[in-house]
Amino acid sequence: MIDFRYHLISLVAVFLSLGLGLLIGSAVIADNLIEDIEDRLEDVRTTNEERLAEIVRLRSLVANGEDFARFLEPSLVNEALGGSQIVLFVFEGSEDGLIDGLRAVVEEAGGDIATTVFISDRFALDDPNSAQELSLITGHEIADPAELREQIARELGSVAAAAATSDQRRGNLLADQRLDALIEELEEAQFLSIDRDQDPVTIPVGAEFIVAAGSLDEPVYEIDGFGLALAGTLADRGAKVIAVESADSVWGLVEAVRGDSDVADGVATVDHADTVPGRIATALALSRAAFEAGHYGYDRGAQEPFPSSGI
Repeated sequence: MIDFRYHLISLVAVFLSLGLGLLIGSAVIADNLIEDIEDRLEDVRTTNEERLAEIVRLRSLVANGEDFARFLEPSLVNEALGGSQIVLFVFEGSEDGLIDGLRAVVEEAGGDIATTVFISDRFALDDPNSAQELSLITGHEIADPAELREQIARELGSVAAAAATSDQRRGNLLADQRLDALIEELEEAQFLSIDRDQDPVTIPVGAEFIVAAGSLDEPVYEIDGFGLALAGTLADRGAKVIAVESADSVWGLVEAVRGDSDVADGVATVDHADTVPGRIATALALSRAAFEAGHYGYDRGAQEPFPSSGI
């Protein structure tokens, strides 16, 4: 007869054997697992190094392309805007490089920035006083800030286009007076600030318009609605207008214009206007005698990098 002690010793031996087997097996598996992980990490390192090398190569190509475009820029835009008077609408907070580049290419193309209209962040209407003041200027009691901004954008676009498309010098006096009155009220309330060239006239007859915006930083309010209303009204009233934005901007002005079929038919766009090709596209688009609302750049809705027919 086998006693209990024998059974206990047998059970302990079995469990010890199992434990030892598991330990040996797990050690083998662990070694294989560690080796597999190390192999995978090495693959990741190799892939990352290849990707970094590709990024460096692509950046070099982009830089070379920019240098080549910069070399060609003077000959491509030479006198493209000869004698043109440009009115530049700029949203506060836009990148300095975008605005400086636009000024430079207009000058290089033989045009002149007659007036720069800076659209203030006060249009955020984030305090009751600003909303009330803007309501008084528009003459409309509109509670929704976005609707109120778009209302004033349409009024501004309407009077600016009327002054630009007048047939007689000192224009259509009524158009000039309406424009001056609105501009004065908006300036006094610090919604706008104006940088005029030598001519005291805010909008010269025959003026063409650039609506510019863009930054990596989020805007203090949704400027796409304001910009869409302004550019769309300018075009509806017969003015030549192009909406431009910097390549890395998160503001969405160009996207808004391209996404509105009515406005997109009358307003040209450039989605990379802070780059050399973008500056060239802006000048060539405005230079066309028979203005077309082309859409240039690399983002969604772009037709080509720049107007190839203008070269």
